[in-house]
Amino acid sequence: MKNYIRIISICSLFLIFSCKKSENKKLSNKENFTIDSIGIHESVKVFDSVTMKYSSKLLIFPTLKDKKLLDSIYFDKKGMTDFSKSQMINFLKKEKEEYYDFVKKEKKNADIYYAQTWENYSDMRIKSLKNDYLQIQYYKKTIDGGAHGRYNYFERAFDIKDNKKLQLKDITLISKEKLSEILKKNFDNNKKGLKFSDLTIQSISPNKNFYFDEKNLYFHYNLDVFMPGYPMGDIVVPASWQDLKGTLNPEFKERMKIN
Repeated sequence: MKNYIRIISICSLFLIFSCKKSENKKLSNKENFTIDSIGIHESVKVFDSVTMKYSSKLLIFPTLKDKKLLDSIYFDKKGMTDFSKSQMINFLKKEKEEYYDFVKKEKKNADIYYAQTWENYSDMRIKSLKNDYLQIQYYKKTIDGGAHGRYNYFERAFDIKDNKKLQLKDITLISKEKLSEILKKNFDNNKKGLKFSDLTIQSISPNKNFYFDEKNLYFHYNLDVFMPGYPMGDIVVPASWQDLKGTLNPEFKERMKIN
């Protein structure tokens, strides 16, 4: 297997432009707000019969300077304190080497009877940027010889006007119990075709993986929350603004122009 490594700067843009045409509508405010992207992509042999495909991508926001906000954006990068592009590239390289060391130590006695390709994949992408709300989706996938791979989605929303990560209370003051009822009622509206009656649980608790648009507040779940040990991926459950009428935070409602 050919070994290769690429450090890439995928895009640097003002929001009137985009790396992909499909993103033009999403990245629609803050004239001078810039976005850059770096990544490491590599394929190496970690054991005689195992090739590891490693991929890690980070978005960079040169115009964001608030450290607390940046700490929240890079919540999964423990120990990252310097958010300059060069240092973030160095961080990714170090993180990669530490992962290889971990795999070689923890998996050295694994029963491997045939050639395999393992994967470690980490991605960061912008879901939307509107009304000074920056929404980012994080995705991680690991395949390392187990019966099933591990897949995780994380959603985060940030207020780049007030330099903070959005909490659910910044959007709605609805009680957890009432919101749980709404999510249970709306579960069958998911795009995976799953029915609430197919699950073994009695209720759905709102989680921290939420995002929103002009119509709904969405809660993104990894399916093993509902079906432990079942590697089916993920599911999104919506709660419409109409469902949440009378409970919305006034500032959020005004900024999002929700009637």
